[in-house]
Amino acid sequence: MKTQFPETFSALSLEELQTLLTEGLAEFDSLYSTDFATLDDKTVDTLTSLTDGLQGVKDELATREARTASLAAMGAKKEEFAKVSGTFEAELDEEAPAAEDEEEEEAPMTAASDRDPAALAVAPTVDDETPPQVAYATGEGLGVSIDAPLDWAGVGKALDKRLSGYNVTPYQNAAASKRTLRQVQSFAAFGNNVPEAQMIRADSSRGAVRRAIDASRDQTKLEGGSLIASGGWGAPSPIDYTPFRKLSCRDGLASFPTIGVEHGGLQITRGTNFSDVYASNDFIAFDEQQDEDGEYEIGSGENTVGSKPVYRITPAEWIDYRLQVDGIHIQAGILESRGYPEGISSEVAQVLDAHAHKLNGKAISAVAAGSDEITMTAGQLGTAAPVLTAVELQVLHYRDTHRMCFDETLEAKFPVWIKGAFRADLARRMGVDLLDVSDSRIDQWFALRGVSLEYVYDWQTVASTAKASFKAFPTTVSFLLYAAGTWVKGVSEVISLDTMYDSTLLGTNDYTVLFTEEGWFVAKAGHDSRLITTSISSTGVTNIGDEIANSGAAI
Repeated sequence: MKTQFPETFSALSLEELQTLLTEGLAEFDSLYSTDFATLDDKTVDTLTSLTDGLQGVKDELATREARTASLAAMGAKKEEFAKVSGTFEAELDEEAPAAEDEEEEEAPMTAASDRDPAALAVAPTVDDETPPQVAYATGEGLGVSIDAPLDWAGVGKALDKRLSGYNVTPYQNAAASKRTLRQVQSFAAFGNNVPEAQMIRADSSRGAVRRAIDASRDQTKLEGGSLIASGGWGAPSPIDYTPFRKLSCRDGLASFPTIGVEHGGLQITRGTNFSDVYASNDFIAFDEQQDEDGEYEIGSGENTVGSKPVYRITPAEWIDYRLQVDGIHIQAGILESRGYPEGISSEVAQVLDAHAHKLNGKAISAVAAGSDEITMTAGQLGTAAPVLTAVELQVLHYRDTHRMCFDETLEAKFPVWIKGAFRADLARRMGVDLLDVSDSRIDQWFALRGVSLEYVYDWQTVASTAKASFKAFPTTVSFLLYAAGTWVKGVSEVISLDTMYDSTLLGTNDYTVLFTEEGWFVAKAGHDSRLITTSISSTGVTNIGDEIANSGAAI
């Protein structure tokens, strides 16, 4: 390999990193070929090393970019602090509680359709000084302006501010007289961040609907905590109100081309399946003798006397996909929310993560249910060989069935634990050092077979096994395989977060922290989606160690 990557990149200058990136890419391009049969083992090893090295350069550049962004954010915060210092006393006066007999005005709302979808994007975490935006404010009287970005600590403070403004007396009177009194005010909102080009509006034309779906499936778009004050409430020791850091995150969520749907659903058509077209006998074919005999009609593949065959266009079949509604309703104690809003905010964040993963599992299960089930030969030995053989066979069959372009990539979704099963299998092989197989090397195996790989949670999960009993990998694995754009996800545009004071809950000193609902569906826009299952065993067994049949099964 001509390009030499150092063990660490931190000592290199920005110019040296750029030079290394340029040289590595040039060498990769000189060796790589889509005709995978021409790549020998030495070339593949070199390409693998180049991939690992280029990933290291990319990670170092990203780290430096994040550091620059962090420093810039610190400078911006300094200016904000300077502005706040002159108005601090005025804000304290504004926060004084209103008299009990004063009417609480409903906070004016901004229509969701008037918001810029780009403002709803979740900003990346840079460091502890620049927490990520997860929502935006949707009401007045929250201590921040409408549309102001909020991190999780900001959501908790906005919630605390909203609750402190409620006049409790009318609700107590309603509860005492067995009446129901309820007031709902929105304080924050999440967005699904659907680009405008992928939105389907109520007045969208037929062409606009098709363009939105096509934009969502465009393959060219694919890519190759906070400070919380602590202190005692007159207690002998200071109290740290910071909960243990949130372990859950949004990694492992399956990605699908996404379109925004304003109303209850969407009708789509998959068009014509090429395999049905190819299987048709309605193509003209005759020789000179058949012409003289008038044998033009084709039946069962043979010419008989009759007219020339005519291929008729198949009428479009329209499929109606309706939005399914999922949501969250969270309640908490009023005293806890006033005394420990940090804990409320932390738990709400985890509930929202759990909700996202539950929806993820539903979406993947819906895709699996709408796919054709294929089971490979049982009893195969090893993990890498059975899985890669299944991928190779099904990819070749998929391409041949649809006569796809040679360079078009198929998509596959695997449970996240398959990487560990690969490594465990390879680490046990005799006579070879395969103890440091990287994720990028595994991904390269699939890339060489024309497959873009995605690892997902919430499907074939190992978490259902007790931790004390999880001592071996599963003996089978299933994966999804389909052409890009075969599945499309439809979502409602905005997810609102609402607080609610209710006289019936007030009787138990509780309130609704959050109530939200969102609509979604997954639609099969293509014809061929496959759910493939193969046996695996992470034992390191190879053909040399044990005799195996051509199918991979033990003899």
